[in-house]
Amino acid sequence: MSNVSIETLEKLKDSMVGRRYKHFKGRVYVVTDIAVHTESDEIMVIYKCFADPLVTWCRPLTMFTSDVDREKYPNVKQKRRFEPLSKAQEDNTI
Repeated sequence: MSNVSIETLEKLKDSMVGRRYKHFKGRVYVVTDIAVHTESDEIMVIYKCFADPLVTWCRPLTMFTSDVDREKYPNVKQKRRFEPLSKAQEDNTI
């Protein structure tokens, strides 16, 4: 059994699954699930590109919510790698 609490997973799923996030390079993604890595117990975010959902992506939660690397991408305006869209922004991506 995982060392990640059920409460933690429930909170993350409630707040993230189904929401759309903008990647700092501009594409919009939808979070489809939260998972736990079998070896490390690291929490993973499962997501798909909103416009092209053929590929399913997976990334550690810490990386998904991390700040953009300003040394590598100095001109990016977005603070986080993925930022949740507002309700108005989500309505415009339908």
